[in-house]
Amino acid sequence: MAISPIQVTRVSHTMRANFVVESLRRTQRELFAAQARIASGRSFINASEDPINAARALDLRRARSQQDQFISNLRQGSNLLAASGNALLEITDLLIEAGGVASQNVSNLTSAAEREAVAEVVSAIRDQIVSVGNRSLLGRFIFGGRQTTDRPFLDALGGVAYVGDTSELTTRVDSFSMSPISTPGNLIFGALSTSIASGLDLSPTLVGSTRLDEINGVDIASFADGALVLNEFGGVPAISVDLSGAETVEEVITRINDAATAGGASFSASLGES
Repeated sequence: MAISPIQVTRVSHTMRANFVVESLRRTQRELFAAQARIASGRSFINASEDPINAARALDLRRARSQQDQFISNLRQGSNLLAASGNALLEITDLLIEAGGVASQNVSNLTSAAEREAVAEVVSAIRDQIVSVGNRSLLGRFIFGGRQTTDRPFLDALGGVAYVGDTSELTTRVDSFSMSPISTPGNLIFGALSTSIASGLDLSPTLVGSTRLDEINGVDIASFADGALVLNEFGGVPAISVDLSGAETVEEVITRINDAATAGGASFSASLGES
């Protein structure tokens, strides 16, 4: 029976050296990574080292950034509300002062000179109230609504006009909620009057179809049997215009022109702007 020889592979010194060098390099890389994690306080440096925890870390970082923003919003809103509260306290004190001045001078024993002096005091209080209404915080007018860059109260036509916005300032306090942090000046000071509603035309225009009984100062009964007498200087004799039964301006104009034509006059009637 033949016995085959066993082939024994020899490991060369070069292979052994390469293996040792590669092992040292791997160990050095692991040591460097461990030192980097210790220095940074992180369990991994690159997201590729731990994709799942890296995604969680990004979510937490995003949530923390949002929380920081919400805290900043709340802080700014709190400062604005505090400034508004202080302004309202000042306005209350000024109104009490004005009321006291007025109550002390309601007597008929107050002279004209004293009333003029009191009027100056009240005017000064009014100016102070306007100044408080135009108060700003960090360059933003606190009673201007959403329009925070311009003064909300201006002197106009002998009074004070509110030219600010009529909406509240709001800020985000969490991912799903917005909260108001201001009140516009028109609500605090009652600066805007309610709309005036009427069925009357406040700027009427006279037209041909205007009825005579709709014209102020015209007594429609006087037209029942009335006549209009017109004289043309240097022209034809007097012309009489029968207005009985006329109901509209157009009918009056037509009758005047018909009478002028029939009488040979050179004038005519028409509607026009005065």
